[in-house]
Amino acid sequence: RVWKMSGLISRAPMAGCGMRRVLTRAMSAAANEEAGKESWRASSQGKSYGGLKDSDRIFTNIYGEMDTGLKGAMKRGDWYRTKDLVQKGRDWLIAGIKASGLRGRGGAGFPSGLKYSFMPKSNPDGRPNYLVINADESEPGTCKDRE
Repeated sequence: RVWKMSGLISRAPMAGCGMRRVLTRAMSAAANEEAGKESWRASSQGKSYGGLKDSDRIFTNIYGEMDTGLKGAMKRGDWYRTKDLVQKGRDWLIAGIKASGLRGRGGAGFPSGLKYSFMPKSNPDGRPNYLVINADESEPGTCKDRE
């Protein structure tokens, strides 16, 4: 079921539990787990969305079944894949992000690969460079009154 914004953006996060909208802060831990795991799994089992099936999901741990820590990543082999990607180098990674067309979700939709390419390649005094990314768009005005 598609829900339109209810004007409760300032009281987020909200979750759907069956046909009800529920403020997750008011839910017990057990109800929150039920709403976030079993209800979604049951409601999406075998469904397709446009040309995509539930099995085509990009995010494979939406039900929280896998260990997300370092030991879990090592067990799945993800840690070692990360090492391979890092060894391919900065320019290879940025070129891939540029080619993907990934863009920011702000009003300007700035190309992410271009943004990452602005990072200095080296620092003359040897200090590391850091890129800080705001991945949390909690600003209520970002999507509140849009349809």
